[in-house]
Amino acid sequence: MITKREWQRDDDGTIHLRNTVDISDAIEQAKAYDEIGAGNGKYGYMMGVIPTEFYRFDPWLKEAQRYKMEGNMAKYTTYMLKFFKIHRALAVNHKKCVWGGYTVPLITAKTSKEKPSSFDKLLENV
Repeated sequence: MITKREWQRDDDGTIHLRNTVDISDAIEQAKAYDEIGAGNGKYGYMMGVIPTEFYRFDPWLKEAQRYKMEGNMAKYTTYMLKFFKIHRALAVNHKKCVWGGYTVPLITAKTSKEKPSSFDKLLENV
């Protein structure tokens, strides 16, 4: 939600618009999805929550939408992953994955002291 707008006019007549955006609702929604384990589905998983205002000014989302319209889903996915790599608060942390129709944990406490999320592993490849 846009909370504040500022207009500035330069000496040469150029006008600049600055919007201040409140994304606390989207962050809370991503945390809620993370807590209930939502987003793991048969045909894919949810990467995160994106406020609608971000589509107007975020360069990664603009590029992702451009490639989606062109039909290049590989580039679309790459730019979406880059967006969630920068905006980690909006990403959903997947603690489980679906394998062969069964939900399984990625890493157990016995196999590792640290528990990296599958999303972190996916972002390392970007």
